[in-house]
Amino acid sequence: MCETELPMFDPNHHYFPEFGDPSLAAFLVPFGRLMFGYANLDREISDIVGAATGNDERVQRDDVTKFIIKHAGSIPEIKAIKEQLDRSAKSYDLRNDLAHGHWWRFDPSNEAMEIRRDRCRDGEQFVTVTRAQIDQTADQFEDIEAELFKIRRAIEVRRQKYEVTQLKIGDRVRVCNEAGEEFGTITRVEARGDSFDVKRERDGKTYTHWHFDLELFELVK
Repeated sequence: MCETELPMFDPNHHYFPEFGDPSLAAFLVPFGRLMFGYANLDREISDIVGAATGNDERVQRDDVTKFIIKHAGSIPEIKAIKEQLDRSAKSYDLRNDLAHGHWWRFDPSNEAMEIRRDRCRDGEQFVTVTRAQIDQTADQFEDIEAELFKIRRAIEVRRQKYEVTQLKIGDRVRVCNEAGEEFGTITRVEARGDSFDVKRERDGKTYTHWHFDLELFELVK
């Protein structure tokens, strides 16, 4: 049963506040941080799905791990991804209250906004959100985004190492970098996939490249 009774009116509170209300100025800065943090985390979640599966399809947060397992199997990073997504659940709930709920009453004395949720949760229709809570949630979004970025880089590095081991001695490659376009021949491939050597056609010199350089190379038939 959801509690919907409206609290008593208080003359010191601001009812149905608008964004232009000067008393909201300090409240809106952390709210902006939270919304940017939310958007950045959503983008990182999409990026990690793409890195893991090679699929750019947009996936709902609750379906991310199932989608990855379906398209890429149970990758080594799947547990860490799930842990970070689970951490984000309460932050998303608070963001949704702020974004979709009705800002009903603002108390300037403690910088707290009372919100009528768009849907009842845990038997409560109203929730009070303070500036401190919003700041903490913004920090949480940023922290989870950073952790998912680390996981994504681990996935990308692992995939690049695997792709290095697919190179063969004698393969002709084209490298495109800031210096322009050059051609060369693979002369060595490290068994673990960490590095490979390329002998340049331009001057006959051999250079060692690492797995994270692989995106610069293209096999030439």
